[in-house]
Amino acid sequence: MGTQQGITKDLGDYAYDVAGYRTATVMQQDFVAGEEHAKGFIDSFQARGGKIIQRQRVPVGTMDYAPYVTAIQKADVIVCWLLPQETMRLLPVYLNSGLTMPFLQLHGSLPEAMLQQVGDKTVGMVSVMRWCRFDENPVNKQFLDAFIAKYGVVPMPVAVTAYEQMSFLLEGLKATNGDTTPEVLNNAIRKTKLSLPAGITSFNEEGIAIGDHSIVRVEKVEGKIVWKPIRKFYQSLYKSPNEK
Repeated sequence: MGTQQGITKDLGDYAYDVAGYRTATVMQQDFVAGEEHAKGFIDSFQARGGKIIQRQRVPVGTMDYAPYVTAIQKADVIVCWLLPQETMRLLPVYLNSGLTMPFLQLHGSLPEAMLQQVGDKTVGMVSVMRWCRFDENPVNKQFLDAFIAKYGVVPMPVAVTAYEQMSFLLEGLKATNGDTTPEVLNNAIRKTKLSLPAGITSFNEEGIAIGDHSIVRVEKVEGKIVWKPIRKFYQSLYKSPNEK
């Protein structure tokens, strides 16, 4: 519902305005998604006066992250986006390296089950998500209760994304009386505004979503390692100001 740069721009705002970081070293996967996620953060961080000390691009399939960790230059924070399986290879190396820079994960794509595998050293890591199960939102609570009652497990973010996208599709079909002509249905969806588990969501004239983002931190709750919201960005356009 938004761009990859739009997902991470609010984390750039948080890093500079709230956390007080002034310098960052960036590690990203070396393909389009990595470039876009990194750029959203970098543009936002630099626009506020932050400085990117270093940017390491890592090929997909890298097995040994020691050279990249060894090459990390000193900064206020390390900012990272890798595929989940790659992050699982990086984190033990970084967390056991003796480096003490805070770790920001560009977009909370690392599921809690994976955090649990890495262990308690992940506590304190910060990221950004559209949806977090601990969001204090009546619609979210209702959704969670219904999901857990039916499936017996807490939903992963991808399940919530599927539910929300289907909700927009169904509302669009109601508005068109079942007309699935792409232009007609698309126009109807763009006019739709819904209260969803992740918050109130609508679209601008370009079809880019306007909704909430949660800055989340890894915490331990009842013996389990989870993402918990620490700050909310309300009604944010899911697009970077620098994107055309």
